[in-house]
Amino acid sequence: MLMPIPDPAARALERTALALGRLDAALASHPLRAAWTHWSVLDAACRQAATDGHATNPHRLAAFLEGLPLTVNRDLDLAERGSDHQALAHAAALVSWMATPDPESLAQRDDALSAFRIAAGGPILDGTARALLAWVEAGGSHAAGRAAVPLHLAARGVLTTAVPPLTGAAAFAPRDEQQPFVLRFLTALADEAQDGLERLQRLQRAWRQGRVAVADRTRRSRISSAVDLLAAFPLLSPSKLADALGCSVPGASAMLTDLCVAFS
Repeated sequence: MLMPIPDPAARALERTALALGRLDAALASHPLRAAWTHWSVLDAACRQAATDGHATNPHRLAAFLEGLPLTVNRDLDLAERGSDHQALAHAAALVSWMATPDPESLAQRDDALSAFRIAAGGPILDGTARALLAWVEAGGSHAAGRAAVPLHLAARGVLTTAVPPLTGAAAFAPRDEQQPFVLRFLTALADEAQDGLERLQRLQRAWRQGRVAVADRTRRSRISSAVDLLAAFPLLSPSKLADALGCSVPGASAMLTDLCVAFS
């Protein structure tokens, strides 16, 4: 007897639920969760910016947020250079929605969350998609709606805790407008969760390799603690590392130099 082939929405729902469950379980009490969240928020901001028509990348955004000098492609004309900075500024604003929302952003996000509770009926993931679309079509902010998604999923028990980068942002990409919104949202959310799990695995491998690379030095220095701190706090200056380890700034700088040599 032939088994019926599930429709695309059912397959997408199953894939999304499994992807969210795997990521949620992997993140639970994980020592690298802070580092994962940092880079995942940057990646999510770039994805969201792309759907809003602003293209940039997480590493350039990280440098921009830290106030580091950015290289400029001299082949670009002034208008294109201006567009680059506009994209970075737009992505930086999206980071704030996920990481450090101001009072006005919090109020809009809470309004969206309240609207989700009212509008989201039936299966949770389907209902979240419909509630997000209803919020945007009613004139609500895309950013507020996206920020409300992980909170709503956590409140409904889909996630143990809210995972800010899980927003289904690509559902609003113009190239996908031929598909029903619910299917686009489920696909985008599953992709985010799968990419997030792969990012966590890459960070974990790098962390373990770092511990192995400095294993022969751990009896003579605090360099293994520096590896752990760099894993937990991805952007760490010599002065911050010195404060965390209780050593001098030159000593912390020397440790960072040793790490660069070990990984080169």
